[in-house]
Amino acid sequence: MVASEGLEIAPQFVRRGWLAQQSRDFAAEIVARGRIRQFRRGDVVYRDGESPGGIYGVIVGGVGIIAARRGRSPVLAHIMRHGAWFGEGPWQLGSGRHVTFRATEAASLCFVAQAALEDIARVNSHARQSLTSLNQVALEATTRIVTDLLIPNAERRIAATLLRVTAANEGVVPDDPQGFIITQTEIGEMANVSRHHVNRTLTRFRAEGWVEGRYNRLRLLDIAALERLAVD
Repeated sequence: MVASEGLEIAPQFVRRGWLAQQSRDFAAEIVARGRIRQFRRGDVVYRDGESPGGIYGVIVGGVGIIAARRGRSPVLAHIMRHGAWFGEGPWQLGSGRHVTFRATEAASLCFVAQAALEDIARVNSHARQSLTSLNQVALEATTRIVTDLLIPNAERRIAATLLRVTAANEGVVPDDPQGFIITQTEIGEMANVSRHHVNRTLTRFRAEGWVEGRYNRLRLLDIAALERLAVD
């Protein structure tokens, strides 16, 4: 991980997600207090059990949520794209970290330290309410993950998962023209299916012209078709 004092914000970062829903003054203050932290694919942003810190926003790249229960192996549950924020729970509750986050591809994150959040909240009377609203955003994301996993048909579940973890149906495009970096194993974990089933389904999707990809790269070509399948 590499930290940087200067923060160069990609325009889409403040146009999507939680920050886009806040007042202009509050959003500007968050950005002004932020520092870039860069991660390579596979780098851990923070681990379950670590001390509380600040919040992170995804500027570019992808960050995976790693879910784990006692006695079970960690599983990739979701991938967040630009405009997504995380890490608010420990700051609000004063507790340690409860989830692990890992870069699924090279990622630049905006990190706002806990002390900076407290400063913002002291100066801006509406800031604490804005920060608390991150809980609702996290709840909505969790609900979508659970809803996708409850789809009985595996092929439909894979289609819904691809839309969710790429956010392609929300206008997100890969940072690399070759596509999002995502493996069949990762798709299988997030859709709760075997890698063999993912391979077979992606072969069909490619034949239909819905997706394109190789060497752990994936591009969604026909989002409308995948959406129809996911909700059919």
